[in-house]
Amino acid sequence: EPDEPEGEDSEETEAEDDAQKIEGKLFIKVDHQLIGLDVEQISMVEAMADYVRIYTDAKRYIVYSSMKGIANKLPNHSFMRVHRSYIVNLNRISSIEDNTLVINGNLVPVGVTYQKLLMKRLNTL
Repeated sequence: EPDEPEGEDSEETEAEDDAQKIEGKLFIKVDHQLIGLDVEQISMVEAMADYVRIYTDAKRYIVYSSMKGIANKLPNHSFMRVHRSYIVNLNRISSIEDNTLVINGNLVPVGVTYQKLLMKRLNTL
């Protein structure tokens, strides 16, 4: 009879920890309810003390989170922190002038420490 592989229980808990996240969705808690937002619909995130304001095409949501916490949940390929108070969807930038981004009519400042990296990330001609 073949022996049972040792540590089978630990493999199961590891598998749970490695569970795949749903791509393209971010679930936020609003009034005791989880609302699924399409990540690409998020244009920017603004810090507000212990909360963040998430701007989407349709609405704005205020969620209890740190900037670091939400930055870890958003895909790096399309989102970037551009200021200590702002994370933006790079695909939503309509123009840049004097270190200020325009996103859906909102003016977003670019912090000095983020300027070089932002210009590297943008597809400029």
